[in-house]
Amino acid sequence: MINTNWDLSHLYTSNDEFLSDFENAKKMLKNIEKFKNNLKKNDKKILLDYFKADDEISVTLEKLAVYAKCKLDDDGKNQENLKNYQMISDFFSNINERLAFAKTELSSLSNEFLNELKNDEDFKDFDRVIDYILRNKAHTLSEDKEVLMASLSGFQAQDDIYSNLSDVEMEHGSFIDENGEEIKLSNGTYASFLKSPSQEIRKRVMKAFLAEYGKLNITFAMLYLSHVKYINFLAKEKGFESALDMYTYREEVSKDIIYKNIENVSKKANLLQEYFELKKEFLKLDEFCSCDISAGFSDKKESISYEDAVNNVKNSFAPLGSDYVEMFEKAVKEGWIDALPRDKKASGGYTISAFGSHPYILLNFDGTESWASAIAHEFGHAMHSYYSESTQPYSKAQYTIFVAEVASLTNEILYINYRLQNETDRLKKIQIISEFLQVFYLNVFDASLLAEFELYAHDELQKGVSLTAEELNNKYLELNKKYFANKVVLTDEYVYNWSRKHHIFRDYYLYKYSTGFVSASVVAQKIMKDKNGEYLKKYKKFLSLGGSIDPVSSLKVAEVDILSNDTYEIAFNLFEDYLKELKRLTKEK
Repeated sequence: MINTNWDLSHLYTSNDEFLSDFENAKKMLKNIEKFKNNLKKNDKKILLDYFKADDEISVTLEKLAVYAKCKLDDDGKNQENLKNYQMISDFFSNINERLAFAKTELSSLSNEFLNELKNDEDFKDFDRVIDYILRNKAHTLSEDKEVLMASLSGFQAQDDIYSNLSDVEMEHGSFIDENGEEIKLSNGTYASFLKSPSQEIRKRVMKAFLAEYGKLNITFAMLYLSHVKYINFLAKEKGFESALDMYTYREEVSKDIIYKNIENVSKKANLLQEYFELKKEFLKLDEFCSCDISAGFSDKKESISYEDAVNNVKNSFAPLGSDYVEMFEKAVKEGWIDALPRDKKASGGYTISAFGSHPYILLNFDGTESWASAIAHEFGHAMHSYYSESTQPYSKAQYTIFVAEVASLTNEILYINYRLQNETDRLKKIQIISEFLQVFYLNVFDASLLAEFELYAHDELQKGVSLTAEELNNKYLELNKKYFANKVVLTDEYVYNWSRKHHIFRDYYLYKYSTGFVSASVVAQKIMKDKNGEYLKKYKKFLSLGGSIDPVSSLKVAEVDILSNDTYEIAFNLFEDYLKELKRLTKEK
């Protein structure tokens, strides 16, 4: 029996139980504050008690936060839900200020003593925490400064302002459809209208939608640039040369990875151009415009029921083993997934988890294959968290963003392969392959392009160069021409397209989509070729590592060396193989 709604009783059975646990969290906070001025005493018992107490409140807060978030996204207009979510958000801010002393006191401990703790059996669950303290000594400030920095974060609201502008307050334009009717656009409908079989309609849609971003071009530029200035200020205060140094240091990866990614991806732009040229030819277009990038190879709108989508996704998981399939069946039946759109429910999709409970997945399944693929994608996130949290203690269970997309994108590739292997209709095969190439474009080519855009903004501002909206626009156009060459005619409004990319406010996040998809391409191919299950064991070990080792080393457990050019070659060979098959199918009659 499929359950299409969350069962949040696995977290709390009532609001009263939630509020009661919130009161417990307040008591835990007061208990931790008693450690102030005692953490620097070289007392093993005090430190062990502190680490355990910190884990205890963190687990409780995670559970409270997940419940509050899920309730809010279940019904965003419910006042109780709104109040609870804001209450938890405020409490997190309060904690960061009240516990700022811990960072300073722990960093004052000698390296010799901290290394002694690392080798002590009693501290085996906290060796990575101690590693973090050792690594961040040079970047830990005085207690007063740590409190100030924690307070300042509450004023860094550019991301939220952007969301309100883009999602709520601004208009998104309208266009005249083929029947002469005026259709109003929104963030939610824009992508679907860009898949219209009519190029003229696609042009109208892009023109109308991006023109609205053009009206706010200076505002969006000021928001983004002020955000970058703040992040550069934060990095400097923390003792880093740049924001890139800060983010890569935190994740324990070399900053060379982003440059290697951009280099490897941009030199394969010819494959992207071949794909666009093939699409232009198949769609019989005189010119291929930026509005055609998302156009499908088929104008047929086929639907799939949620039940059939679940069954197909389940079947596509067969190469991952019976235990993986059984967990998916359990998730579908036992309320892990809130599947269908409804009034007052949040849009989009995500996976969220609290240590000690199963993950929760939000979907807005609309009967399309893209949302069927989203089921596979989000369950990849869910199982990554499930394996990590089932294997590691809390202090080592959280994997970094650098590897966060590998499992989800691996599942997407497996799902596309399953559909392709079980399809006999030529036109449907063409559509499935084009969907894969489109996903590859968005996650690899476009993500690397935007990463280069981010680097430009950060580097220029760090050098003291003032940037304008026009200069950001020009850089975006320059990068698109680098990737597209002369294969894509850029419409006038496309210059504003960068400003609808919300992820640029999540600094140096986008290149991880690219490295994640490259890694997933390698993993998926190895899984599909794995005849005796030996590779699957390695992959599941990777899923179980959490944050127990650095992300680059954890990928190597899954036989992925993200520092190697060969890894990129394997990924682009997959793209090229699918492209060749697409060419063959489009030439058949």
